[in-house]
Amino acid sequence: MSIARFPFRGTKWVPPMSSVCSKRLSSAVVSVSEPQYPPIEAQGPLAEKLRRKEQWHKWLKSHDTVEEKLYELNMPKYYGWEAVSLNGKTVPYNFLPWVQFATRTHIEVNDDIKPIYSDASLDSKASELASKLKSQVEETILFEYHYLRRRHELSVTSTKTLSKLETEDIYTKSFVDHLNRVLVSGLVSEAKHLNAITVVPDPRVEAFWFLGGINPSKKKLDERKSRTKMTNLNVRKSFLDPSLVDGPVNEPIQFCGESILQLQSRYPLPSAEDIMEEDPRAKDIPHVPYEPKSLYLDKKFRHATTIPGFWPGEPHEFGLMSFLSSNFLESRPFDLEERLEGAHSVAILSSFSWLLGQACYQGFSTFHDVTYPLLTQTAVTNGRDWSFYLYQLNTTLLHTKNSTESPRCNLCWASKPASLFESVNEGRVIGLNEDVLKQIIKMYLLEPRERTGVEMKPYLSDKPYIANIDFEERRIWLEGHYKYLTSNRPRVQEKPELYAWEYIYKVKFHDMPYAKKTQWFTTQQPPPDARRLDDHPKIHKPNALRTEAEKKLDKTLSRFERTFYPGTNKNPIVGTGK
Repeated sequence: MSIARFPFRGTKWVPPMSSVCSKRLSSAVVSVSEPQYPPIEAQGPLAEKLRRKEQWHKWLKSHDTVEEKLYELNMPKYYGWEAVSLNGKTVPYNFLPWVQFATRTHIEVNDDIKPIYSDASLDSKASELASKLKSQVEETILFEYHYLRRRHELSVTSTKTLSKLETEDIYTKSFVDHLNRVLVSGLVSEAKHLNAITVVPDPRVEAFWFLGGINPSKKKLDERKSRTKMTNLNVRKSFLDPSLVDGPVNEPIQFCGESILQLQSRYPLPSAEDIMEEDPRAKDIPHVPYEPKSLYLDKKFRHATTIPGFWPGEPHEFGLMSFLSSNFLESRPFDLEERLEGAHSVAILSSFSWLLGQACYQGFSTFHDVTYPLLTQTAVTNGRDWSFYLYQLNTTLLHTKNSTESPRCNLCWASKPASLFESVNEGRVIGLNEDVLKQIIKMYLLEPRERTGVEMKPYLSDKPYIANIDFEERRIWLEGHYKYLTSNRPRVQEKPELYAWEYIYKVKFHDMPYAKKTQWFTTQQPPPDARRLDDHPKIHKPNALRTEAEKKLDKTLSRFERTFYPGTNKNPIVGTGK
């Protein structure tokens, strides 16, 4: 029988190695006492998915600049993440346990804030300055609440009727701004660090993170159940083990806050205590795994934005203190205790988001934990009643099992509300509380310090901002696209939507076989959620804008504009003269 009758597809004859090659190989052999095997990786769709996520986290960590790390969070979603939308004025009933779980925060409420402020020298200095500035603070209260007539109060110039909440917000913002100017000018001789602070009114404070340990929604459960019945080999990689159907999910969280005022410094505040790798207080944090919709929290499609009130590259990149309004709590039809919990919720969310933004500007993220603690001070007020908070960020890892099993936790020390003054009557301030004024002064006297022996930006390069990139074309492209992405402007073509009648007649029961098949769910196209941010047609580059060197290159390189998504095209094309 001839061997030619048996085809050997996919095989190739390899000549034997020469004696020279065999000698070289034999000389390279190293003997070891114990055999070394490569690590055994878990198999299955779930293990592969976890490895892909880990690779993405490492890729995000490898980026050189702050803006590229924040931009990378949006790369998986062309139309943005369907994130839980939070703000500083939407506080559902019994919201504090969920806020503690969502930020992994342990809170301690006392009559006053003990850590840091309990120093005897700081207390005596604050008492002396409070007595000195008492008359100026009284004049400020009288000017804002008695003498000043605002535009909305004059019937001649008023164009619309303001609500009670809007009117109170105007009074509160004006008073806090005026009080800040009085205190800074009065304390600058005793606290030299106030010469080097930046005061930002109405800052844009936004933060994005992933929260794990959430029960899946009904829509997610139906999707998972359908994946357990997959038998087609083409979609076998999407097969899901039936035991994982009820497993928890990661929910993207987007917070957009509204602060009255914030003070920024060049150096961070000293930490209240060191990070504990095994903090026993982490076990006391409540676990609220309910779907956010059951807590009356809405979801919106938007790009992930993390902005602590300033852009990357600002020299004063650490927070000293911030002021929040509590006027919206007065209109809540609940008792005083629930209003107090609402104030705690707003303070925790705002403080955590502000510190998370500062940590991201140091190179950390929701996937890469901080290596040192960050501290901030927060005051929640309506002008008369004040609550004070001290918040320390110890961890930013809240995804997957970290939301319930992380040994670290963030800390918040809160004070009970107290009144700065009782009322203003006949041109006099009634009942000015010097203890509240002394606590406000203590917050200004707390001095930020440079941390020696600590690498502040361990995950960033020597050029941590886009403005430091030498390649001009890449620098301009990244700067423009990053600012446009954070603006969250709507796209020209909105995200394709699957309406209820289409799902019933075209997807579930197939009762419209002759309908035009143009939508993605009728043409076997991937769903819109699977589209990446860089999945778009190339932009044509006019011939007039091409250099002579570019025209000599291949047409595939010269006829389209280059893109510079995070981590790509770091060097100019050789021969372009750029």
